[in-house]
Amino acid sequence: MPHPQPPHSPRLLRGAVSVFTFLLVLSGCALVTPQPGGPAAGQPLQIVTSIYPLNFVASAVAGPDAEVTSLIPAGADAHHGEISLRQLRHLQDADLLFYLSDFQPAVDQAVRSNPPAHVLEVSEHIELQPYDEDDHEHGHDHEHDEHDDHDHSHDHDHGTLDPHFWLDPTNLATLAEALGEQLAVQNPENAAAYRQRATELAGQLHALAADFTAGLENCASDTVVVSHAAFGYLTDPLGITQIGIAGLDPDSEPSLARIRQIRDVVAEYEVSTVFYESPTNPFVAQKVADSLGLRTAFLDPLEIQYHPGQDYLTVMEQNLTTLRTALECQ
Repeated sequence: MPHPQPPHSPRLLRGAVSVFTFLLVLSGCALVTPQPGGPAAGQPLQIVTSIYPLNFVASAVAGPDAEVTSLIPAGADAHHGEISLRQLRHLQDADLLFYLSDFQPAVDQAVRSNPPAHVLEVSEHIELQPYDEDDHEHGHDHEHDEHDDHDHSHDHDHGTLDPHFWLDPTNLATLAEALGEQLAVQNPENAAAYRQRATELAGQLHALAADFTAGLENCASDTVVVSHAAFGYLTDPLGITQIGIAGLDPDSEPSLARIRQIRDVVAEYEVSTVFYESPTNPFVAQKVADSLGLRTAFLDPLEIQYHPGQDYLTVMEQNLTTLRTALECQ
């Protein structure tokens, strides 16, 4: 089934909202600075999010008692998407911003320039894990092959944090409950409904995490090669080693030396599949797979929502099925 092509912005404009846009907003659009407190009388709470997984959580917890919009348009580049005037207006009018800082430059700039009245920031509730480039450049440690030795703790933090926290469903469960409490405070009239929906969603997310633990417990392989090293929060707790063709930046191109390293890992650990993360651009993964005689498969990092009819829970279950097949799990 064909997938919609997510729009791509010109590289010249990536990473920030233009100065001209902000001047236009400030001078000509007469936006109103949000006031502290809950929504206006008779009006639902206005919640703004920054990435699809947070939008999923906010929509599920808010239900009919709030309106949820996203700063980055659906299908846009999650890392480098731009913000339109319409999205800026939503931010200005928002009762709550639910976002991850230091992930999307355009979002960070917009928040600094137009801070909303209330902010729920992910890293205040979730401990982001360090990304050690050396681990992913060299793949398995041939002298220490036990999974317990793949410790991504702060003891060897190289200063780069992996932002893809949502691929551990328990992290989203924590955020669902935090959001439920935040909304209950801002809109006491609907507090019980917010908390009930948050609890229900957290239960679904914990059940999903248990599905992954059980489904990937007994597999012939414990190594995955992915086009973009986005899956550490998913693989690390399960004792699976992630080998990224590219690092955290999906736009980086692998070197010939990197391809040789991956070839060695593939040979030693009997890897059968190279996973690509964009259904519209599997070129790099396909090129590597072809050169090594491997299969390819789509593993969704859920940075954006490719199909409106498939939510986070559905796609993650599909990811589990894909991994079970590739790793030959019983």
